[in-house]
Amino acid sequence: MDSILQELPHAPKWSLKDILCEPKATSRVTDPKYSQPACTAIQIALVLLLESWGIMPEAVVGHSSGEIAAAFAAGFISLAQAITIAYYRGYVVDGNAFDGAMIAAGLSEEEADSMIEELHLVGQIRVACINSPTSVTISGDNSAIDIILQELQKKNLFGRKLQTQGRAYHSHHMLQFGDKYEELLK
Repeated sequence: MDSILQELPHAPKWSLKDILCEPKATSRVTDPKYSQPACTAIQIALVLLLESWGIMPEAVVGHSSGEIAAAFAAGFISLAQAITIAYYRGYVVDGNAFDGAMIAAGLSEEEADSMIEELHLVGQIRVACINSPTSVTISGDNSAIDIILQELQKKNLFGRKLQTQGRAYHSHHMLQFGDKYEELLK
């Protein structure tokens, strides 16, 4: 996968192996420029390992960037396409200033939507992911995320900010990158 990335017009100056083998103290793996392709590379490697053992999926499920590896596992895209898609997902958001945030919250989708409305935060944050019947991810403006996090804490409900370095995936914050991402993928 590293050799595939090195063939791209916007090739990285780093390798997946180096990123994945860095010690925790100096790790850059939480930076999306590195984490997007690194996570996908690990998922693809697991698919290939299972395949080498004769284990083939009957169905796949993927969420967010996990959809890339799921599409690869299902045979819809090649390994080269998968790692390229993941690389450019991180590439388009690199170097931009962000004031977004995401939290995991111990709420149902309906409870989260209701709380967002009650706190007058509609348009600032939204339910970005439904993880289970009682767990969602909320994404959007950092200030609004802080407000809903305080409300969750007041009510003794689970809420934890995610390490996204100011990025609010699955929210209006990502709209500005859509055209560039699509252009790079073409």
